[in-house]
Amino acid sequence: CAEVECDIRFHGLNCSRCQSIRTRRHTSVKDCLAQLLCRLFGNASVSTEWVQRVGATDIVADIRLQTGAGFMLLDVTVVNPACGKSLQRHSDVDVRATASAAEADKRAKYQPLLDHLQLGPSAFVPFAIEATGRLGKSAADFISSLTGLPGLRTEVKQPGRVIDYYIRRLRSYIFVGNAQCLLAAGTDSITDVGAGITDLPAEFVDPPELPTESSGSRHAAREYPEMNAHD
Repeated sequence: CAEVECDIRFHGLNCSRCQSIRTRRHTSVKDCLAQLLCRLFGNASVSTEWVQRVGATDIVADIRLQTGAGFMLLDVTVVNPACGKSLQRHSDVDVRATASAAEADKRAKYQPLLDHLQLGPSAFVPFAIEATGRLGKSAADFISSLTGLPGLRTEVKQPGRVIDYYIRRLRSYIFVGNAQCLLAAGTDSITDVGAGITDLPAEFVDPPELPTESSGSRHAAREYPEMNAHD
């Protein structure tokens, strides 16, 4: 491909020929995150593709979450730490470089909306996740804060286990999408390659039956230390 900018092994993660697959990957990650929030806070508290007009521009948030203390807006982005732009930001030595840059870009994009709604910066979560499956700092902090947010459903007896499950599922969508991108970048046609983004192993199709006993209710979510193992 004429677009190869650095290591050809990872070119498919940014190749323009694979854009439709990356879009499906993003949608799968967004929907998985929305499902997690619905499980924790109820369907009525979560909406996707939330549109707000600011001046002459429509700003679309991937997810709007209503909590007992107001609402939060989330924008999901999947980034590749191995692309040329990321390497220019020294992602090979700073594991947070790519996700941090994506978070900064999202914050700048959404600042006019926050100003329009008279909301503080904490009302917006730039949910950046790398193609490696590692969450950016804002995303990891948000996930770790979920069990402490007002409005958590009392019916969810072990929210930490629910969160762990959905994070594993979310990462699976990332890895399936990655594989399809890498395969498509080396083929003459990508018509069929991206069609199976939802073809996950059976254990990821539906949540397992989770315990309902009262013990462990609202226990803190895992801090996911493995995400920052190289810090």
